[in-house]
Amino acid sequence: MPRSGVATIDSPAFLTLRVVVLGPPPGVTWALQIARDALEAPVATARGRITFTTQVRAAKLAGNAMPRLLGAAVQGPPDRRFLYLNSGVRAGQVATCWDRRAKVPLWHITWSMIDSVMSQKSKQLEAQIVGRAKDGGPACASVQLHGKGWPNYAFERPVKSATGARGQRVIRFAPSARLKALRPAAQRER
Repeated sequence: MPRSGVATIDSPAFLTLRVVVLGPPPGVTWALQIARDALEAPVATARGRITFTTQVRAAKLAGNAMPRLLGAAVQGPPDRRFLYLNSGVRAGQVATCWDRRAKVPLWHITWSMIDSVMSQKSKQLEAQIVGRAKDGGPACASVQLHGKGWPNYAFERPVKSATGARGQRVIRFAPSARLKALRPAAQRER
């Protein structure tokens, strides 16, 4: 498999995106939307956390510095890709008043992030979203990534290794104090 930085549409890089929903309202079903109307159940559900994973391919197109993400769950135009996390009726739940869909942005994912995870066995990027909207229902519309979002591995160092729901190795990253100042202002923790 080629390094992702030299991937092409003919030989893309394959990686896993993991999205963790934090603090969803109790009793509401969630699902990852696949294509137009198919649904995929979470890979793990624990108290206060719902975890989804999906496989994507990242291809490099001539004249485009950003990766083009492709996959069954990837939605939207090439420069503004996202995932839909459906809740309530849209997730197949029958007896509920909730009918919502959260849009999880992927356009922050860069080649440096992909290159970093391609050297890891898990080949996995993780982001978190807050699962509860201001009205107390499930998160909906365009959501912001919680914490650091999709971590920028070029400015971070591994601090904790864990095992994911499917047995793959997950590495969590934290900012390096020395490199934190080099990070673009928009990516610094507030």
